[in-house]
Formats: sequence, structure tokens, C-alpha cells
Amino acid sequence: MIHDAIEYYHALLDDQSAAENFGLLKEMMQQRHLVFGERLLCTVLRPHFLTPEEYRALRQGSERLLGAFDRLFQAMLARPDLRAEVGLTEVEEEAFAIDPGFRSPTPTGRLDSFLTHEPEGPPTIHFVEYNAETPAGAGYEDVLSEAFFELPVMARFQERYRVTMKPLRGKILETLLKMHREAGGREPPTIGIVDWADVPTKNEFYIFD
Repeated sequence: MIHDAIEYYHALLDDQSAAENFGLLKEMMQQRHLVFGERLLCTVLRPHFLTPEEYRALRQGSERLLGAFDRLFQAMLARPDLRAEVGLTEVEEEAFAIDPGFRSPTPTGRLDSFLTHEPEGPPTIHFVEYNAETPAGAGYEDVLSEAFFELPVMARFQERYRVTMKPLRGKILETLLKMHREAGGREPPTIGIVDWADVPTKNEFYIFD
């Protein structure tokens, strides 16, 4: 099914329409802070389509892996001998004594992964790394998805296929507010984005603002 959808999307484009649609996409990226440093965020004209089944498989695989991470963290929190095995620095060991007031050590972490479509059977999920410190990418993804939905080729594609997106920025805010409440916060918190001025990801800060 997904292969048929991808082939149909490609069939909607010829040299002229592809150039026109990508020109519009580039214009929207420039206007909407979809830039990483000096580079436009997206260099292709087709979003990564997933079937509902593939999305569920990706979600379930991520949940299993994050559950294993959580169990390992709780075990290391309780057992200094396990922490000794991984060679923590003195500063890292001291960090284990800090109680932030909420249970999850990385509430806004991000699993970097990709999914490959198989000719038969379920898709294959590949996990590359775990970024534990930042929710970077969610804003980029939301605004880029919105830009794709405004392209003429996507309008034609949706005449045959129903397409939805999964907004993420609201989920990030919900998570931060949940951690604030779990830590005992009662008043609305003040949330700040703090980084160096010359980082290539600063455009996403404007998206989150």
C-alpha cells in the first residue's frame, strides 16, 4: 500500500511541476525559519509517508526501548555498583544525588531513528542514537509538515489519499508542564530557551517562541 502511494505521489510530478513545487517549498522554508545554520532544512520534495500500521510499529518500538532505558536508570539510581561499571566522572556521580522532583531523568529526550519499508511483512525500525538533553527537531518538523500541506502537489495527492500529521510542539509544552506539576509547582512556570547565540539550531528557537 505505501509503495502505491509513493508511486502515485511521484507520478503527480513532472520537471515543471516539481520545480514549481520545490520553489514554493524553498520560499516557505526561508520565511518560516526552516534553516539549520545557513542550510535549508529540507532538500527533497516528498515527505516520509507512513501507514497507520507503520506508525504504530514505530511508536511501540520506541516505547519498548524507552521503557528499558527507564528500568536501567532506576536500577543505577539504586545501586552504586552498577554506576561504577560505566565509569562515571565525579561530576556525573554527584548528579545522581540531585532530585529534580520528577521521576523521568530525560522527559524531553529524543530517539533518532528511521524506518525502512519492506517488500513484504512489517517495516524495519533502525535506532541511531538517543539525545537525552533536548527536544530539538519538534518545531522544525511541525512547521515543515505544515509547509508540505500547502503545496499544490499535496493537495492533488490528498484527492486520493487521506494524510494527517502528528503535531509535536504542543506535546513538548505538555511534558514541561507535567514535570513542573510533578515537581510540586503550583503557579504557571516561566520557560526559557537558553543557548549560545551562534548555534545552527537557533532558528528553531523562534519557531518555539
